[in-house]
Amino acid sequence: MCAQNTSRVWQVSGGAWYSLYKGSYGMLPIGAQGSYTRRNIFKGIGGSPNTDEGMFFTSLRYYPPP
Repeated sequence: MCAQNTSRVWQVSGGAWYSLYKGSYGMLPIGAQGSYTRRNIFKGIGGSPNTDEGMFFTSLRYYPPP
């Protein structure tokens, strides 16, 4: 855990959905999203640490017919 004061946080994210099936039984879409986050710390004795994290998510949904 880094308990220093944060100077900047930035994030970039993107995703998409695709319909695997759409018909008389309902709809089956699949989705994916990727994200990258970076945290910078104010400079102090010994430099300025930073951390970053990449994440990837998926989703599969089923919607029954109306």
